[in-house]
Amino acid sequence: MSAREVLEVVLGLLVLVCLLATVAAPAVFVHKALRRRRDARLAHQWEWAVDACGPPWVNLAFVRRVYQYARQGSKADVVWYATGEVQDTWFWGWHAPAGVYVVLSGDAGWGPHNANPNVFYVQPAGVLSVVPGSAPRARQRHQRRTSPVARER
Repeated sequence: MSAREVLEVVLGLLVLVCLLATVAAPAVFVHKALRRRRDARLAHQWEWAVDACGPPWVNLAFVRRVYQYARQGSKADVVWYATGEVQDTWFWGWHAPAGVYVVLSGDAGWGPHNANPNVFYVQPAGVLSVVPGSAPRARQRHQRRTSPVARER
């Protein structure tokens, strides 16, 4: 290869790198801005869900596993946010998705499907809010970005 050909290859690569940089830099900026906006929205949803649990009849739970979908609703294991306990739950008239947090109200009672004396029953109006499972982590990221300590760095 002659020196001229090497120079043409190097210049071609340099032009390609510059072109990629002009396309990639704005895309990264837009992605970060969208993530910040999403994190702020999820942080707000999470804070509302935790604050909504003030009355004793309103609770926050994580739907860990859904083990049956039926025409009338779904059966799931939920983990209570306040205690970390797992409880069998029947959602009447709603197909609960796994991996979300739910703000709900209901009552415990006998579960004839598994002879469990402590099944939590949730009526359709008892599901007050559904929050994505990624909300607690998004709230942490949002707090890190917006805290006064983070701004001083």
